[in-house]
This record gives sequence, C-alpha cells and structure tokens, in this order.
Amino acid sequence: MKVKIIDLAKSLGTSTSTVSRALNDAPGVSEELRAKIVKAARDMGYMPDQGARNLVKRTTGNIGLYVPRGLFFVMSNPFFAQVLLGISDVIDDMGYNYILSTSPLQHRKMFRTNLVDGIIMFALRLGDPYIRELEEGGFPSVIVGSYNPSVDMPAVRPDDYQGMYAAVNHLAEMGHKKIALLNGPLSSFKSVACLDAYRRSLMEHELDDIYEKAVSGEFVAEWGLEGANALFNEKDRPSAIACANDLIAMGVYRAAHERGLKIPDDISVVGFGDFPSAVYLSPSLTTVHTPMREMGYEAAKVLVEKMKGTSSVEHKALFQTSLVVRESVRRYEE
Repeated sequence: MKVKIIDLAKSLGTSTSTVSRALNDAPGVSEELRAKIVKAARDMGYMPDQGARNLVKRTTGNIGLYVPRGLFFVMSNPFFAQVLLGISDVIDDMGYNYILSTSPLQHRKMFRTNLVDGIIMFALRLGDPYIRELEEGGFPSVIVGSYNPSVDMPAVRPDDYQGMYAAVNHLAEMGHKKIALLNGPLSSFKSVACLDAYRRSLMEHELDDIYEKAVSGEFVAEWGLEGANALFNEKDRPSAIACANDLIAMGVYRAAHERGLKIPDDISVVGFGDFPSAVYLSPSLTTVHTPMREMGYEAAKVLVEKMKGTSSVEHKALFQTSLVVRESVRRYEE
C-alpha cells in the first residue's frame, strides 16, 4: 500500500503540515526534526506525488539531456555513461526525471513545448543549433564536457589542455621524438585545446622541427583504427601516439594488432579519459584521468540552482585532469 504523508505523521506523532514542510525543505521545522522525518520517509518507502507537486509549482519535474551527436554516439561512448551517473546522483535526490534528446527536432520540442524545466547539453560544438535560442530566451541550461567562450552559459568541463599537455610531456620525457596526435574534430573545443597543448609541448621539448603530425577525425574507435593505419603507412612513422580519448586509443590497439606491432615495444600509446575499460586493455592503457561522474554531478547541481534562480551565468567549473601511468608507454632508445 502506498505510504502517504498522514501515515508518516501518525508514525512520528506529529502533524501532516509539519511533515509536508520538512519534506519540501520549507521553514518552520527544526533541523533535528527534519532529519528524523526524512529518515522515516525513506525507511517507510514514501514517494511524493510529483504530479501534484508540479501543478502547484507550475513545473514539469523533468530535466532535458541533449546530445547533438545521436543515440549511437551516446550509447557507445563511456564518457556519457559516467557523466549520466553523476547527473542521476543529483536528480534522484531532488525528485526529478530526465528526458534524453539526441536530435535537433527532439531538442526543439523539449524547450519550446515546456516539456522540461532545464537542459543539460553534452559535448557542445561550433555550429550546434538552438544554442543561441536557449541563451537569448533565458532558458535554464548548462553545458557539460565542453564549452564555447562566445556563449554566455554555465559550463562544466575537464581541463583538456592541461591533460593533453601532460600526456605529450610524458611521451617526450620517455625519449620519444616522433609523437603523433590522433585528435577529434576541430569543431570540438576539446580538440582545439588538445591541439594547442600538443604543439606547445613539442615546442618546449624542441621537437616541433623534428616531427609534428596532428590528424583530426572523430571521438570513436573506428577513427583510431583508420588514423593509426594512415600513420603506420607513412615511411617516417611515429614512435608514439597521443589520442584525444580512450576510444581512439582502442582503435590504435586494433591497428597495431592487425599489423603485428606490439604496444609498447613498437609503438607507445596514451589515451584520454580513463574510461573503465582502459585498465583491462592488454597492455593496460596509460591515459589522462577525467573526473566524469563528478562533472555530471556538478552540472546537475548547477542546473538545479539555475532553475531556482540561485546560480550565476558566470559559473564555469574547470575540473583538473591527471596522468595515469600504466603499461602502454616504454622508454624510447634509438
């Protein structure tokens, strides 16, 4: 039988209005009593009538998640799964639902027909539609995983520049002089940061005149396979490859295997992201750790604050990255 507020009130020996205020975080209830009521609600399995609550507040109780790249891109990329876990940590506690949108048409419906109270946008790129419409309309929105300096919207993202800089530095410090970059598309702000960091590291190690090869593709394993094969076909092939994400690195592993090349004996590889599968590759992948779940949590928290009118537009959360050294890089000796 569904537990109601009156059931909670009877079990606690208090009034229904006190229980209601406590569960809605309203004033007039001591913190000690509020904690007691919240605990009892969880123990008894109380679930609020979200529909009734939304009617009173004139809200939908829904948060939109927009990924412009399509459903396959979302489902095949561990980055999104980890970020979604962090988002779920927040919206579950706040009593929200989320609606996933993977096409411009679905996205348009979400905010033009008031299906959601706010939107979290994944992996923003140059030219993505409806960004300006959201911005100019003042619709509560947060970007996660990327940013656009020309868009006045809160953003939660990793420090891609510092991460790639650390990755290329590691390869250079291990004696590699011919380091290639398999990057994502330059319409992605992540890719631009990775390219800038790659070039800076080569220049600081005085390697830019020896070898510089940065190739742009997509953040998928298929591109890693294609890009690595192109590099392996060159007469002056690299001794190490830095990849803009771990999926690209997995494609490099496949290309090396098909050609009978051993990692790291014949080619050293560094990934980016530290996806859960990175440690299970053979050899395990040296990569740049990105706190994906924490970013999802922060993005959802900022969006909820923005929907309540308590978050500033200037909120720009930059999460630090760190190099995780495993087995896919060896010291290079000529």
